[in-house]
Amino acid sequence: MQSWWEFGEWSGTDGKDPYYHLECAFCGQRGKFSVEAHHAKTEPNGRKVLNYDVANCTNCGNLTAVFWTVSKLAGVQPLHSAYQLPWPLGKPKPSDNWPEQVGRYWVQAQDNLARKNFEMAIVAARTALQCTARDKGAKGGNLMAEIDDLAVKADLART
Repeated sequence: MQSWWEFGEWSGTDGKDPYYHLECAFCGQRGKFSVEAHHAKTEPNGRKVLNYDVANCTNCGNLTAVFWTVSKLAGVQPLHSAYQLPWPLGKPKPSDNWPEQVGRYWVQAQDNLARKNFEMAIVAARTALQCTARDKGAKGGNLMAEIDDLAVKADLART
């Protein structure tokens, strides 16, 4: 990322609520927040808004700082991306929107990365990417061919 204005343009979660997928760092409840304070900053060209919130967990009452935005890429379904502080400790949890196999390999990649097993983290992340491509109907003899196949299909869909 070259600028914070690029935050959330290539990944995130769907839905209209940026808090739906967030987990309280203290009690582990997911999506149970009320916003206590909100500040928004609009990009100079007016294209994108970065949001800064103080959120209260409605389950345990602890506060969390949340930085979030909505993607604005043309032709892409709007996605919410968020960082929170403090963040939940423990094993990462994949998005409920992902296919099960993708989530399994993503968790392995995150776990290996935390343990500084970088080569295994790369293998697991690559496998998660390939599972995602195949879930989207990619065809090909290897990951590169599958990515190229999806690119061609995307170009055809735009015309």
